[in-house]
Amino acid sequence: MPLPRSPVSVALSISASGGAILAALEFRNATAGTAHLYKVLACLDGRIENNLFEIDGPKGPVLYNGRYVKRREPAPADFLALAPGAELRATVDLAGSYMFDQGPGRYRAHYFAINPSRSDADTLEELVSNTVTFELDR
Repeated sequence: MPLPRSPVSVALSISASGGAILAALEFRNATAGTAHLYKVLACLDGRIENNLFEIDGPKGPVLYNGRYVKRREPAPADFLALAPGAELRATVDLAGSYMFDQGPGRYRAHYFAINPSRSDADTLEELVSNTVTFELDR
């Protein structure tokens, strides 16, 4: 059974220049009520602490080689409250957490995470961004 979509939408854009592959994320609450986002999924301070991006390169999937952090069950303080219409932006460098060893070419990526409920540990929601295409010339 598929998980329900989170009330928080995610917009992704990626720019590749030099050795950096910058992913800009915009989380937005488009509902009339407060929505909650698990902090570690927001890539705050430019940190990726789990495999949050699905990336395909010219030769297949791009592997994640970043950190996996095991955590306790989330507590209410582990969530960001997004008021109706509120947005949160974060930027991360994918080159530090994914193996871009397929060489130059066209890549496709999207953000994907499971957002737990702030009030009910058994309720999970999908956070899925748009899919973007970008070129690497290295």
